[in-house]
Amino acid sequence: MIQVNLSPDREAVLAEAAAETGSDVSEYIWQAVQARIAERNALLAPGDQRSREHRKREYRAFIEQQTSHNPNFDDSRDSIYD
Repeated sequence: MIQVNLSPDREAVLAEAAAETGSDVSEYIWQAVQARIAERNALLAPGDQRSREHRKREYRAFIEQQTSHNPNFDDSRDSIYD
């Protein structure tokens, strides 16, 4: 058993959030902990086995698909050397 001490205000917020999902506080906390563990595991998992070069190619293809929202934008740097 794990015991967590919360201020009455925080406990009320937690109880309200649990009630909104139809869960009791213990179940709500357990679901939140499981979600956080899943996020952490996803960040730590070596799931992306694509090579660095492959990811670079995907990134560059994505960038090339993006369009400028400012048609007057001049990306040339020639003017800074004048």
